[in-house]
Amino acid sequence: MSPSSAGLYLHIPFCHSKCTYCSFITGSYEDLLVQRYLSALLKEIATTASLLSLSERKIDTIYFGGGTPSIISPDWIERLLNTCYQHFSVQEKTEITIETNPSDINADRLNYYRSLGINRVSLGIQSFIDEQLKEIGRDHSAKDAKLAIEHLRKAGFDNISLDLIAGLPSQTLEQWEYNLSSALAFDPEHLSIYLLEIKEGTTLYAQIRSGRLKTPDEDLAAEMYDLLVDKLIKNGYQHYEISNFAKVNSQKAFLSRHNTKYWLDIPYYGLGVSAHSYHSQTRYSNVKSTHTYIEKIETSGQAIAEKIALDNSERIREAIMLRLRLMEGINLEEFQTNYGFDIMANYKEAFSELMENKLLEIVDGKLRLTRQGILFSNEVFVLFV
Repeated sequence: MSPSSAGLYLHIPFCHSKCTYCSFITGSYEDLLVQRYLSALLKEIATTASLLSLSERKIDTIYFGGGTPSIISPDWIERLLNTCYQHFSVQEKTEITIETNPSDINADRLNYYRSLGINRVSLGIQSFIDEQLKEIGRDHSAKDAKLAIEHLRKAGFDNISLDLIAGLPSQTLEQWEYNLSSALAFDPEHLSIYLLEIKEGTTLYAQIRSGRLKTPDEDLAAEMYDLLVDKLIKNGYQHYEISNFAKVNSQKAFLSRHNTKYWLDIPYYGLGVSAHSYHSQTRYSNVKSTHTYIEKIETSGQAIAEKIALDNSERIREAIMLRLRLMEGINLEEFQTNYGFDIMANYKEAFSELMENKLLEIVDGKLRLTRQGILFSNEVFVLFV
């Protein structure tokens, strides 16, 4: 992955139904709205590229996220990809990822994806236990999830990422271990595993506040995380970011090349409603209303709601916080060379306390989170917000 190549993210904000924990900008599938939205997205791709220099248009990752990108017709995926190729300089061996829902997967659709050059699939499973899937509003069963993985393999996909959630309200440690074992049985190349976050405004937040569901046990969630890390490392996965694990062999490392850009100060262009971008030391975010997004794109080709130019100190703070998410940590000497900033000298007092509390450590010249520090990472990151 060349640092000079950016990433392109395309947001598809439609779902069959909204999961109870979801706080993203999503909505139900309505045919006319979807057609207008995707037409607007085509226009935003062209407009965005026209405002970039030739070198800035070089991309080596394309990521269809959501929402549920697999909900839309494969014909539209083809049109979106063709427009990316038309207006951006898509490099050889570009990683092209699509997020999918188990209930959307069939052989014809997957073969179509393969013919378009899509070479990585992120499958939203969350749990292999039907009762838990129903509790959080997923529209698939454990059987659907297992069949979807089998279909992906039969279609020839050799870079599959599975999503799971730990710390669900009714989840036991034994159930969590079952979910991990079920996932590992399919030998996926990548796993993204998240501790449940309860965000205000979600259905889950209301259910817990009303007493319908119990508040998840934080100590139990910590046990789940410890079990997760130990089990995946034992099974040959590299723990490369707080929530992400990848297979690494002599031929290939299966780290998410697209997501890694977010943590390494590499430009990315986020297109679609509520999408975020970062380039030229500036952060951009689009409007959060799908209807407003469509109207703005149809009028001007852009739907930017906020633009924040980072000064040097802000860029340094963000770089420290984001790189600390990576398990390899921050090479202190390289960071000082690249940013002209001595981390340990400038954060000496705060870091001393964090090290005494065993949240941070320095190993081989690299500043990194400890295992305990991962669980309390927000207490570390607050220094840089």
